Amino acid sequence: MTARLLSAPMLIAAFAIFVGTGVDALVKGVAPDAGLQHLVAWRFLFGTVIAFAVFLAQRKPVPGWAAIRFHTLRGLLQLFCAFTFFYALTQLPLAVATTLGFTAALLVAPVARLLLGEKISPVAAGATLLGFAGVAFALSGQSGAGEDAGNQTLGLIALFSSTIGYAFVLVLLRMRALIEDATTIALFTNIVPALAMLPVTFGLFGAPDWYDLPIFALLGLL
Repeated sequence: MTARLLSAPMLIAAFAIFVGTGVDALVKGVAPDAGLQHLVAWRFLFGTVIAFAVFLAQRKPVPGWAAIRFHTLRGLLQLFCAFTFFYALTQLPLAVATTLGFTAALLVAPVARLLLGEKISPVAAGATLLGFAGVAFALSGQSGAGEDAGNQTLGLIALFSSTIGYAFVLVLLRMRALIEDATTIALFTNIVPALAMLPVTFGLFGAPDWYDLPIFALLGLL
């Protein structure tokens, strides 16, 4: 049992969660001053540069048009999820936003049922209901009154919009991961949002603070 829990995929997943929470903390600290639109645009641009360098180094084949169309749809959905979740981080306490962000995992089973026809086992159904009960308990301690009540409400709407979208992203990712490698998937995960955000990168909302670029690069790397 212990050996299974400490297997390489489990350790990689745990490290990915650790890195993800680091991204959340950076966004929480930087986004209000840097501008959310600049943070998202440059984060994906730096992610594209890094992912493309790895793609070239590994000499991966260029995917066909069917794969490109699929990844374009998934990449745009990924952009929506990132933007709404990062916005939620600016409006909600970090611990609340990060904890509730994991509700995307609770939605994977019903989305997989919808897109893939996978059956939901009684154990998975029970775990999902238990998870949502935990979400309700976490939200019960959040006050709706006060100066920031409107922002908190918008933050929760953005967060749950992001988690619903991300559940679809995860299932779409599984559909493609069976026939494509992680490097190609990572490249499209970054390049499609980066292309969509080029108007921001080229100054639609003004220039970013150039002192923030190292942080944006770190976000792209993570």
